[in-house]
Amino acid sequence: MSGSIITKKKIANAFKTEIECRTFDSISVSQIMKRAHVRRQTFYDCFIDKYDLVDWIFQNDLHEQISDRLDFLSGLDLLQEVFYFFEKHMHYYAQLFKIVDQNDFSTYFLDYCEQLIRKIFDEELHGAGISIAPEVLAPYISYHSIALSNVIRYHVMHENFNREILFMMCTNTINITLQIISNDTL
Repeated sequence: MSGSIITKKKIANAFKTEIECRTFDSISVSQIMKRAHVRRQTFYDCFIDKYDLVDWIFQNDLHEQISDRLDFLSGLDLLQEVFYFFEKHMHYYAQLFKIVDQNDFSTYFLDYCEQLIRKIFDEELHGAGISIAPEVLAPYISYHSIALSNVIRYHVMHENFNREILFMMCTNTINITLQIISNDTL
């Protein structure tokens, strides 16, 4: 599908507004486009259907929040930014986490969590002068990626999100794991 990024973002913002007051299943393309003040056919110039729109939003939002910033922020700073992002957009993402259909946000989100956790582990281990084979580190990264994804999902869906507490909880468990890894390599 083609369509300018500006048009896609305008449609995405209209969808985000719609999902604040209705369920995903009850939102129609016509409602989205009416809110966007764009003709209905433009939607189909940009997206196949509303699932394709949600897929684009997932990838665009997470890419902007995580992938685009991997080279500019430390892993721990990026983790704080991710918590801030989900706290700020909690209601919207609570609706998206409920979609268990054609496009599943949780799957996409886990991939981005893995990028973030890998960065944190790489930075912390490098800072401590510890070198670990990737195959040894992989289960720890997998574990913490799944934990981070599920913790955020749980707290967003229950609309009980406190970024400071979640950050402390995640960094404490990562630090415990790093201590275990450090002790095993000595």
